[in-house]
Amino acid sequence: MFHRYCCIRKSPRPQCSSLRNFRDKFLLTNPLGRIFVRFYYEVSPPIADYIREHGILRTVVRYALTPVVYGVKYHNVSVLLLIAMIAIILTLRIKKHPGICSPQ
Repeated sequence: MFHRYCCIRKSPRPQCSSLRNFRDKFLLTNPLGRIFVRFYYEVSPPIADYIREHGILRTVVRYALTPVVYGVKYHNVSVLLLIAMIAIILTLRIKKHPGICSPQ
């Protein structure tokens, strides 16, 4: 995330510090996160180079990663939104199929 988002820009962005903080506080503090970061840093440089060289792709990737960046930056709000979306989906599903929750 950090490498792709920050390297495709010509100048550093404030979003980069959010991704860096997420990496340092959440990913590097546990074994699975460190494995992910190590894998990511091995794989992402050539991908970032390719994206950087293609303007339209750079724009597409930047817009595609924007929700991820904001999800990382505002992770508490993101969790609440996720819970709300799940509750709405379950409510709609129950209304569509009323017998799902009824004892038989």
